Amino acid sequence: MKKLLVLCLLFSISSYANFTENRIETKFKGADVNNDGKLSLEEAKKGMSKVSENFTKIDTNNDGYVSIEEIIAAYEKNEW
Repeated sequence: MKKLLVLCLLFSISSYANFTENRIETKFKGADVNNDGKLSLEEAKKGMSKVSENFTKIDTNNDGYVSIEEIIAAYEKNEW
């Protein structure tokens, strides 16, 4: 019974993580108005307010843009 409960819990956590990543990707695509695969601060301000509020923290390579990978990594680390 404990194994089943643990498996159900792990499945739930995994499903939630996938749902959250899909939501982030959907919002990212909507905010990326020029479709260059990255967000400027202005794009983030218009489409992903949490990202814009934490832009410099999320932009780990300091190139002035945030990628979907940087956003997901920051989210997974609870940095925003």
